[in-house]
Amino acid sequence: MQISDIRWRVEQIIRRAKNHHGSRPLPETLLLFGPAAALDSVESLKLVLAVEKEFDICIAEEEIVPEYFATIESLVRFIENRLKTNQMRS
Repeated sequence: MQISDIRWRVEQIIRRAKNHHGSRPLPETLLLFGPAAALDSVESLKLVLAVEKEFDICIAEEEIVPEYFATIESLVRFIENRLKTNQMRS
């Protein structure tokens, strides 16, 4: 799967979590977690669950850290790496 496909799908998940229907792309650096985050705690939980479902991956609680979930860019990299790891296992 291409990074652009992953990013588009992540952006759609975020839009659904926030009930946001705009057409402009969300910035790669949009903060998803933390005090100045775009998502509140419920939306963050929805994001994690939707990512698991959308990409058929399991995200362990200890993986829900800013390193992976701080921005759209970091989340896309996390998903890309997870998908590559899953492909190598199968």
